[in-house]
Amino acid sequence: MANIDSVLAKKEGETLLSHTENALKVYRDIREIYSDAQNIIRDNQFFEKLFISIFMHDIGKISKGFQESMNLGKKWGYRHEILSASLCGLINKEDEYIFDVVMAIITHHKDCYELRKKYNTKDEVAEQIFEEQINIFLQDESKIIEFLNNVEELSEKYLGYRLNILNKKLNRDSLIDGYKKCVHKYLKLKDSFDEIDKIKYTFLKGFVTAADHLASANIYNITKINADIEKVLGFKTFRSTQEACKKIKGDIFLIAPTGSGKTEASLLWSFNQGRSNKRLYYVLPYTASINAMYKRFANYFGEDNVGVLHNKASYFLNKYLSEKNEDMSYKEIKSIQDLSKKIYRPIKVLTPHQIIKNFFAIKGFEQRISEMQGGLFILDEIHSYDARLTALLLCTCKFLKKIGASFFIMSATLPKFIMDMFKEELEIKNIITMPKEELKEFTRNRVVIKEGCVYKYIDEIVEKVLSGKKVLVILNTVSEAQNVYKLLAERLKDTSINYILLHSRFILRDREEKEKDIDNYDLLIATQVVEVSLDIDYDTLYTQPAPCDALIQRFGRVNRKRKKGICDVNIFTVGGEKDKFVYRNQDYVFKTLECLRGVDILEEDIVQNIVNEVYQNGYSAEDRELFNKVKNGFEYIVSNLTPMIEDEMLEEEFDKMFDSFQAVPFKFKMNYLKAIDDGEYFEAMGYCVPITSGQFFRFKKENKIEYDTKYHMYFVNCEYNSELGLLDDEKEDNFI
Repeated sequence: MANIDSVLAKKEGETLLSHTENALKVYRDIREIYSDAQNIIRDNQFFEKLFISIFMHDIGKISKGFQESMNLGKKWGYRHEILSASLCGLINKEDEYIFDVVMAIITHHKDCYELRKKYNTKDEVAEQIFEEQINIFLQDESKIIEFLNNVEELSEKYLGYRLNILNKKLNRDSLIDGYKKCVHKYLKLKDSFDEIDKIKYTFLKGFVTAADHLASANIYNITKINADIEKVLGFKTFRSTQEACKKIKGDIFLIAPTGSGKTEASLLWSFNQGRSNKRLYYVLPYTASINAMYKRFANYFGEDNVGVLHNKASYFLNKYLSEKNEDMSYKEIKSIQDLSKKIYRPIKVLTPHQIIKNFFAIKGFEQRISEMQGGLFILDEIHSYDARLTALLLCTCKFLKKIGASFFIMSATLPKFIMDMFKEELEIKNIITMPKEELKEFTRNRVVIKEGCVYKYIDEIVEKVLSGKKVLVILNTVSEAQNVYKLLAERLKDTSINYILLHSRFILRDREEKEKDIDNYDLLIATQVVEVSLDIDYDTLYTQPAPCDALIQRFGRVNRKRKKGICDVNIFTVGGEKDKFVYRNQDYVFKTLECLRGVDILEEDIVQNIVNEVYQNGYSAEDRELFNKVKNGFEYIVSNLTPMIEDEMLEEEFDKMFDSFQAVPFKFKMNYLKAIDDGEYFEAMGYCVPITSGQFFRFKKENKIEYDTKYHMYFVNCEYNSELGLLDDEKEDNFI
């Protein structure tokens, strides 16, 4: 006797019917949150197609082979989704409708190229295997019919009306070969698809896999936030910029000083867009600032509502939860992080790379792009990005705009030429700036030009620290920072002064420890890792020369709360030998020094004028060429991105663009290996240090690096200590 309740979908014992209904619960939230999707693709049957795709996506698991793999552990060797797709022949609808549903079902695990490689029924052997599997499948005809009989009840419950379209008689003649009828045709037609076609198939596959993945993770809803944002922020009054942002619907530029509440303004904007259920993406350039913003948002909205995405996010979450006495296993942390990668959390704090990489056809890109439909994107400090990343981000935003995304772009120092590019490409009409009288409240620094290099002023820095001032020294390269630190440490070693060095060439555990109390030192020597979003407040600054936007970010780490009167920011006129590898266009540096020479008290209302004067000609010829090359190349990639088809070569191209490597200093090799062997993966990650591609290839040439094929990790034979970090004799590429 047929009994659909005995058919399993998961090894954990979940039945097919239970899993299907759980996936449809997720579908219900998708339909509510992404209600504009069908308008974007101009298909008023889209959500019906999505419903039937999710309803039928796993029905092939009824097959004896799959059930034996669940109950007896036998290897099956076939794909349930191919059998599921075959039943689309029962759908009493037009061919295009059936085609769309078949493609959504048959590709929800494997892409078209994988199906062509292994299950191409144009091949006689593959066709014979398909027919054999279909015949076995039909032996459970009564179970198939019993399952399909649920469609009317479930459609009324989740779709809102009874769907009666599976009314053809079930037999071999009514089933279809999904590969021959649809996948083969899709591959032939893909080059002729227009943009709307591609978005439609992105949404179909993306939302089917989203529902399947969440239901498989025992998550049956997508979290939403309907908070009273003004109450969450707890402000009694708002600044003029915040009030303005709160009232505007649509895209915005906000130019306002550091510490003026730009983050709060962006949140007021996002919660007043009339789309409280939409997803919010807060994009920042550096992992340290992302981690800090995650903690802030988790405090505002709750940890379950906020995800963090960058290449060390799992390590950060483990430390963050440990500090809250919430010890979790690697598996539990991974589950939390996996949810952040899925459609589940309404707020994500992330690097631009986490968004851009999806347009390089990596596995699962359809789900992540679908999630961004109608998304609210807050882009913070976009002046920090180089020409390559700016081009990639601009092209990405241009596509996202087509699927209903809105943008809030904010900065304390945004060059006009960059604003103009985003304004034109994204058609942004609203520009919010702070009134001149209000800007005066943010005047906090005196500019002091110091002729010569940092080494000429070591005595002055020591005297300043010993006088009781909290001093910040910022250098442009790691090697320079290490050298200056050694000189200052030697002078201060027998005093009670607390001093510390911070840059990017520390192993993860050391850097995390240093950043924990970074504001509690008398003297901080650092590279530009401290420029963005680290909440530190020093009394005075000594810095090597840099472009004006970078310098103004550095100034923002001094007298941040504006409670110390006017504080000096000292700029050396001479930088380091290798600064050209950090700031390739040294003209920006020279122009910045020229503009600042005549400045005493740095009034906030002249800051943007200085930025525009320095960048009046836009990118240098070299950077303009790079920008155009990347923009044209990426526009081609985006226009040719085809859903249901992954591309490993494109993924490799993306990796090459941002090719830093993780390595472990030799002194920690045994610690790392033991941690991996013991299953202490976060402990192991703590021994990793990033190195640039330039360093990597030089280390290879000098036989200073080796790769362990068993542990898939590089080990670098350079001196390391927790005070100075990784010590590299050759200085080139050794920056930030």
